[in-house]
Amino acid sequence: MAGRVIAAIGVALAFAGIWIDAVKGSSYWDFDGTVAAAGIALAAIAALLIVAGHVGRIAGTGALFACGAFLIGYWGWFPAATAFDDWDQTRAGMWLAFAGGILIALGAAVSMLAAGSIRSTPAGLSQPAIVAAIGIVLVFPAIFIDASNSQSYWDGPLGHSLGIVMLILAIAAALLWVASYTGLGTYGLDAAVTLILLGLVAFVPIGAAFNDFGSLDAGAWLALAGGILAAGGIWAARGAELPHTAAAAA
Repeated sequence: MAGRVIAAIGVALAFAGIWIDAVKGSSYWDFDGTVAAAGIALAAIAALLIVAGHVGRIAGTGALFACGAFLIGYWGWFPAATAFDDWDQTRAGMWLAFAGGILIALGAAVSMLAAGSIRSTPAGLSQPAIVAAIGIVLVFPAIFIDASNSQSYWDGPLGHSLGIVMLILAIAAALLWVASYTGLGTYGLDAAVTLILLGLVAFVPIGAAFNDFGSLDAGAWLALAGGILAAGGIWAARGAELPHTAAAAA
């Protein structure tokens, strides 16, 4: 129950943050309807998963955690881009949406911890693990290749802060992948980091959807492909063991 309450508060904050000013004089909704619509859709999915879990229709805690972790990265794009020198230009909406993603993921993690369902990614070099490794590797060059309007993530809209955050996440994902491969317990941290990374690298392509794909350069697509492969590979590697576990229990 505590986990669902925390996640529900996160959903409320994620919704509210979209319509409150994120930067001076502009909310996410004013800034870009596509960016806002994607955030609304994910927050709505999280809300449905909370309700479904409460009435016992589905478990869905893992999916709820995935929504929250993705939103941490997605709504973390502007905080990362403005870090160090420009946070004075930010407004409440930016931080409410970002906090909403954190609370959704935290609430789901609390629920999984209470249920004893937090587990580590299986050790070894499975096919999904190889896919995840390829995705993580792709993110590194993508940080330094032109991503949008002939500007790389490293150069960023306001300096190197966005590129630094992406680099930290990519390094963390790589280290957690190695830990998982060698059999060290990751307890879901590898899934969390890759989902946050996916949310971060999805922000620009989603914002360019429908009418501005021409502004995107190779770095944006390479980073998005890397994020998808990294998060998808880790998620698949964790799920691949479930049938074997069930069979062994039987």
